[in-house]
Amino acid sequence: MPGEKYSAPCRECRGSCCRYIALEIDTPTCKSDYDKIRWYLLHRDVSVFVDHDSVWHIEFQTPCEAQDQENRCAIYSDRPKICRDYAVEEGVCEYYDNPFSLYFTGWSQFEQWLESRGKEWRFKRLK
Repeated sequence: MPGEKYSAPCRECRGSCCRYIALEIDTPTCKSDYDKIRWYLLHRDVSVFVDHDSVWHIEFQTPCEAQDQENRCAIYSDRPKICRDYAVEEGVCEYYDNPFSLYFTGWSQFEQWLESRGKEWRFKRLK
């Protein structure tokens, strides 16, 4: 990766960061926010995580279509800017460190976490 400050070990990790997209979401603060996250997590191949800067994200497990058979980028020299900007310094890449402080793969896991924190998340049930 000539000309870049840092060379991420893409060949060794086989493009882990190219197997999902993650979008920042608001930090949950109320029942309605908790309910939205529960809804996200009720869907297949969707996770929610908190990074080490306490920023919340929703993650969709979906591989990049530009990965070739060997999990390398087939459009590397013309890849999107978001890809160019990712892991430009050591320690940001998943290969070196776990980027998550919290990682939820299912709604019941999230509910257990809320309960362990004493968060009120349930709405009254309909009869």
